[in-house]
Amino acid sequence: MSLIQRMKDNPLLIVEGILIGIVGPWIATSLLNGARDRIMFQMDIQKIEWVRRAASEMPCGQAGLPFQPLIQEVVAMNERIMYEKESNKHWYSDWSVTDRWNFVNEIPVPCAPQERK
Repeated sequence: MSLIQRMKDNPLLIVEGILIGIVGPWIATSLLNGARDRIMFQMDIQKIEWVRRAASEMPCGQAGLPFQPLIQEVVAMNERIMYEKESNKHWYSDWSVTDRWNFVNEIPVPCAPQERK
Protein backbone atom coordinates (compact mmCIF):
# COMPACT_ATOMS: atom_id res chain seq x y z
CA MET A 1 0.00 0.00 0.00
CA SER A 2 1.43 3.38 -0.98
CA LEU A 3 1.83 6.33 1.34
CA ILE A 4 -0.83 8.30 -0.56
CA GLN A 5 -3.32 5.48 -0.13
CA ARG A 6 -2.60 5.23 3.60
CA MET A 7 -3.09 8.99 4.03
CA LYS A 8 -6.43 8.79 2.25
CA ASP A 9 -7.51 5.97 4.55
CA ASN A 10 -6.25 7.69 7.71
CA PRO A 11 -6.40 11.52 7.67
CA LEU A 12 -4.90 11.54 11.18
CA LEU A 13 -1.51 10.87 9.54
CA ILE A 14 -1.74 14.24 7.78
CA VAL A 15 -2.47 16.02 11.06
CA GLU A 16 0.42 14.20 12.76
CA GLY A 17 2.76 15.16 9.93
CA ILE A 18 1.77 18.80 10.14
CA LEU A 19 2.20 18.86 13.92
CA ILE A 20 5.60 17.18 13.72
CA GLY A 21 6.66 19.61 11.00
CA ILE A 22 5.65 22.64 13.07
CA VAL A 23 6.33 21.55 16.65
CA GLY A 24 9.41 19.41 15.97
CA PRO A 25 11.74 22.25 14.93
CA TRP A 26 10.52 24.40 17.82
CA ILE A 27 11.34 21.66 20.35
CA ALA A 28 14.69 20.88 18.70
CA THR A 29 15.66 24.56 18.71
CA SER A 30 14.72 24.92 22.37
CA LEU A 31 16.76 21.85 23.34
CA LEU A 32 19.81 22.98 21.38
CA ASN A 33 19.63 26.53 22.76
CA GLY A 34 19.35 25.17 26.31
CA ALA A 35 22.39 22.95 25.77
CA ARG A 36 24.36 25.82 24.24
CA ASP A 37 23.53 28.13 27.14
CA ARG A 38 24.63 25.52 29.68
CA ILE A 39 27.93 25.03 27.84
CA MET A 40 28.53 28.78 27.41
CA PHE A 41 27.70 29.64 31.04
CA GLN A 42 31.34 29.92 32.16
CA MET A 43 32.14 32.24 29.25
CA ASP A 44 29.13 34.43 30.11
CA ILE A 45 30.27 34.62 33.73
CA GLN A 46 33.78 35.65 32.66
CA LYS A 47 32.30 38.47 30.56
CA ILE A 48 30.06 39.58 33.44
CA GLU A 49 33.01 39.64 35.84
CA TRP A 50 35.11 41.63 33.34
CA VAL A 51 32.32 44.21 32.98
CA ARG A 52 31.88 44.29 36.78
CA ARG A 53 35.61 44.98 37.26
CA ALA A 54 35.67 47.66 34.55
CA ALA A 55 32.56 49.34 35.97
CA SER A 56 34.05 49.49 39.45
CA GLU A 57 37.08 51.37 38.08
CA MET A 58 35.08 53.80 35.95
CA PRO A 59 35.51 57.48 36.89
CA CYS A 60 32.46 59.61 37.63
CA GLY A 61 31.61 63.10 36.47
CA GLN A 62 33.04 64.63 33.30
CA ALA A 63 35.84 62.07 33.18
CA GLY A 64 33.26 59.28 32.89
CA LEU A 65 31.56 60.57 29.74
CA PRO A 66 33.68 58.46 27.35
CA PHE A 67 32.59 55.37 29.30
CA GLN A 68 28.92 55.50 28.25
CA PRO A 69 29.23 52.24 26.24
CA LEU A 70 30.37 50.56 29.46
CA ILE A 71 27.20 51.70 31.21
CA GLN A 72 25.17 50.31 28.30
CA GLU A 73 26.99 46.99 28.71
CA VAL A 74 26.26 46.97 32.45
CA VAL A 75 22.57 47.50 31.76
CA ALA A 76 22.56 44.76 29.09
CA MET A 77 24.31 42.31 31.43
CA ASN A 78 21.88 43.09 34.25
CA GLU A 79 18.98 42.47 31.87
CA ARG A 80 20.46 39.09 30.93
CA ILE A 81 21.01 38.13 34.58
CA MET A 82 17.47 39.08 35.54
CA TYR A 83 16.03 37.29 32.49
CA GLU A 84 17.82 34.05 33.37
CA LYS A 85 16.78 34.30 37.03
CA GLU A 86 13.16 34.87 36.02
CA SER A 87 13.31 31.94 33.61
CA ASN A 88 14.33 29.71 36.51
CA LYS A 89 11.13 30.60 38.38
CA HIS A 90 8.73 29.13 35.80
CA TRP A 91 8.12 25.43 35.17
CA TYR A 92 7.95 25.85 31.39
CA SER A 93 11.34 27.53 31.07
CA ASP A 94 13.25 26.18 34.07
CA TRP A 95 14.44 23.08 32.21
CA SER A 96 16.32 25.14 29.61
CA VAL A 97 18.20 27.41 32.05
CA THR A 98 20.92 26.30 34.42
CA ASP A 99 20.26 26.96 38.10
CA ARG A 100 23.72 28.51 38.43
CA TRP A 101 22.24 31.82 37.25
CA ASN A 102 20.45 32.12 40.59
CA PHE A 103 23.81 32.76 42.29
CA VAL A 104 24.96 35.52 39.92
CA ASN A 105 24.58 39.01 41.37
CA GLU A 106 23.66 42.05 39.33
CA ILE A 107 26.37 44.53 38.43
CA PRO A 108 26.06 47.84 40.30
CA VAL A 109 25.57 50.71 37.86
CA PRO A 110 28.63 52.98 38.12
CA CYS A 111 28.16 56.54 39.36
CA ALA A 112 24.51 55.92 40.18
CA PRO A 113 23.08 58.00 43.01
CA GLN A 114 23.17 56.04 46.24
CA GLU A 115 19.96 55.46 48.15
CA ARG A 116 19.77 57.22 51.48
CA LYS A 117 18.88 55.19 54.52
